[in-house]
Amino acid sequence: MVRSSVVPILATVLLSGCGGGTPVNCTYTVQLAQHFGPFHGTGVPAGGGDFSVDVVATPSTCPAPTYTPDSWITITQEVPDRGLGFRITAAANTGARRTGTAYVAYQALTVDQAGTGGSACTFQIIPGSSSFAAAGGTAAFVVVPSDQRCGWATERSASGEDWSDEPGISRGLGTMGITFNVRAAGANQPPLPRQAEVRIKDSAGVNVGSHTYNQQ
Repeated sequence: MVRSSVVPILATVLLSGCGGGTPVNCTYTVQLAQHFGPFHGTGVPAGGGDFSVDVVATPSTCPAPTYTPDSWITITQEVPDRGLGFRITAAANTGARRTGTAYVAYQALTVDQAGTGGSACTFQIIPGSSSFAAAGGTAAFVVVPSDQRCGWATERSASGEDWSDEPGISRGLGTMGITFNVRAAGANQPPLPRQAEVRIKDSAGVNVGSHTYNQQ
């Protein structure tokens, strides 16, 4: 998805919009840019960071207001190749971990920002591993953080590039299930047996766990 200009949004307009509820006959879907599925926020590092969301409004004439009560969060409108796009940006944080909220199209998105001492979050990855026959299949695991406001990101190891897909969700918040496909063994792939992993990183960018998968 190609994004061009970035246009400032007057986030101080209090969603006469958000306070009064979603307009009648309007529905909204807010997703992490270029991804499908539920999205309620994610983490950013202490040095500052951002993430983008796509909004699908039905009908397309429905307004998509934005607002944040947090001075360290800004929301700008982007121009993707379809629909509406918004970028949520967090300023640098020189203190402890903090969380804030960005309201986009009547949906509250949590921004979890690491502090100078890290994310202050711990994670469980359940299960920690899976195995597949030559025919391949669908891998699945659940990310369980110590705090439902803890943000995280997934990263597939380079060793799985030629025989497995990227996880369906690359960034998220709180407890969430992750799935991805392990391809059937074939030509132009590493020989069997083979192994790779999907790493989970916290808002500070630290590796906090992984799901290992192998194929024989």
